[in-house]
Amino acid sequence: MVARNWEDYYHVALRLATTPYVYEKTRHALIHARATCALYDTQKWVREWQRGVRILWETRLLVDEGEGGLGDVGQGASGGKERMRRFHAVVARRLP
Repeated sequence: MVARNWEDYYHVALRLATTPYVYEKTRHALIHARATCALYDTQKWVREWQRGVRILWETRLLVDEGEGGLGDVGQGASGGKERMRRFHAVVARRLP
């Protein structure tokens, strides 16, 4: 359920408040969505979050140890861009 603007939001809220059938139908649809929607899969979200943190941590360890060729790449704007490209390359190698 999405409202494009405040006026649309008002009309949706008014319809839900004044039409019991629409309210119940919407309520049951949201309950069903909560049971099946990835947004509410907390365990999966936590696993993915932990995986991302682990990848960042391992990548940081690689950077600190000098693996992956990330050491000093020079000064200036182009050096920062090159370092970022190399960082992304290390992360990409760590992803399955």
